[in-house]
Amino acid sequence: MPIPLQSLRAQARLTLGRARRASLGMVRRSALYRWRRKTTPGEQLLLVPQDLRTTDPSFLGELEADYMGLGGAVAPLEGGSPFDLAPPSAAWEEELHDFSWLRHLAAAPEPEKGRRMARALVADWIARQRFATGVAWQPAIAARRLISWLAHANLILEPDDAKAYDAVMRQFNRMLVHLVDACDDCPDPAERLLTLIATAYGALCIADQESLLDEYAGRLGAELEEQILEDGGHASRNPGETIELLLDLLPLKQCFVARNRAPPEALGRVISRAIPMLRYMRLGDGSIARFNGMGATWPDRLATVLAYDEQMGGLLHAAPQSRYERLQRRDTVLVMDGGAPPPLALSTRAHAGCLSFEMSVGHHLFVVNCGAPGPADRGWLQMARGTAAHSTLTINNTSSSRLVRGANLEEQFGTPAITGPGRVEVRREEQDDGAVVLRAFHDGYVGRYGLTHERTLRLGPLGDRLDGIDRLISARALIGNRGPAEAALAIHFHIHPRVAVRRAPVAGGIDLKLPNGEAWRFFCDAIEPSLEESVFLAELSGPLQAVQIVLRATTAQIREVRWRFERMLPTTEDRRRALEERFSVIEGWAGNDDVAPEIERTAGDGD
Repeated sequence: MPIPLQSLRAQARLTLGRARRASLGMVRRSALYRWRRKTTPGEQLLLVPQDLRTTDPSFLGELEADYMGLGGAVAPLEGGSPFDLAPPSAAWEEELHDFSWLRHLAAAPEPEKGRRMARALVADWIARQRFATGVAWQPAIAARRLISWLAHANLILEPDDAKAYDAVMRQFNRMLVHLVDACDDCPDPAERLLTLIATAYGALCIADQESLLDEYAGRLGAELEEQILEDGGHASRNPGETIELLLDLLPLKQCFVARNRAPPEALGRVISRAIPMLRYMRLGDGSIARFNGMGATWPDRLATVLAYDEQMGGLLHAAPQSRYERLQRRDTVLVMDGGAPPPLALSTRAHAGCLSFEMSVGHHLFVVNCGAPGPADRGWLQMARGTAAHSTLTINNTSSSRLVRGANLEEQFGTPAITGPGRVEVRREEQDDGAVVLRAFHDGYVGRYGLTHERTLRLGPLGDRLDGIDRLISARALIGNRGPAEAALAIHFHIHPRVAVRRAPVAGGIDLKLPNGEAWRFFCDAIEPSLEESVFLAELSGPLQAVQIVLRATTAQIREVRWRFERMLPTTEDRRRALEERFSVIEGWAGNDDVAPEIERTAGDGD
């Protein structure tokens, strides 16, 4: 299919922008330019910023055992240098050179051993860096390395060894100059923002860099305002970007305070609105909903960020810029993607999940999307981005968004961007009985099949029933007779792996049991649901086998499908188990003969 005109224009703008940045980069790297604006080499550090990311104290033991695990892969060192190895994966190589693993050595159970290992590896790396080329000097890698070295300067600097100390300080200055040159050359906005953050860290922490701080603090504030939306979401629509960004911004703000410098006003505004947005995107189990590149939630990182919430747990009521919708009734929470993909330059990790939803009940995930895979499982990435990996409707097993391929785009961003749908609308309605309704549609299938997808979700007032309607509406009158007369539709509901799924004893029904024993039933009277294989990719331990409920038909047979998830009344056995769990927390009860009859009597009530 031809690429839409607006996508071609966006590609052209990105290509022209890249050419402009390349020309400016040649000027900035010239000897004359460097002489005119060269920074003064700093000979000492004024600050050591905090590293908020959690540590793994066992990392030192792994190195002593001659292995190095990074980026979800483990490489045998075989007595040699990790910098000589053929990297087992791109993620492993990137993490090796960004030195984010220094925090693990800082937490080693034997501090002196950790310090010696860190200094030896840093010295080994420095000895090999005659030229600032290769993966190690990509802007995002160099930026992360500068931040890591600064945060763990007490670990890697040797005050009693002037030669080693000077070697590290020269690298600090070299990285800072490199990042200053790179700030305008990054086509990826997220990479550009990280480069500006690292530059601000360097200007604050390295002596004699006040001129850099004056120049780049304002640019950092402007970039933050551009990438963090008014509701606190990241412009990429990936909630995971917000978590990682806050882990860098919170210590940076402290560095401004410690240097008695006023931080950019945008820095405080971004932090204050981004944290409530993360709460908005949380489901009942504490994880962040899996949309547009969000994978597994690191609970420790999220908890660290939320601890800085100045609004004391206040929750957003809407996210009109990020275009996510949250419904909650009692202990049932639902989050739906109600927006189009982000701008082209920010869409290389975005997913085609328009109108998909995730739902939790109590502390348990229930209906999910497959989520983004971790670094060790990038082979799943293309599948994970497709519409069929989300709990929504597909036509002919195609995605509602298009992959935009091109040599220039993929050279700049690594993975294809996506574009479309062009129009997405959502309307929310609070009903008199306490139920809440979302009415939404998108036009992602109009160009190929002449059909718009309309979805209605109604969450009951007690949170015990979710009713859905998926409709395909003909739009051929607007675009001419385009698209096949008959197409295959499929509505996917990916079920979390810890939910037990089996066919119900009634036609059109699927029984589901949560880990706490609570029973729900899925029902569709128009289409017999099928149970098919799925995979849950957003797990810290790696992909998990899962099940999905799928409703399949053709557009010639049906254009409107009604379905529901409904909580079932507990059986006597369910009530007995719940009461046993409740009584078991009472100190001293362990099958107490006086309590057991009370459980049986109470569990039998209501049958």
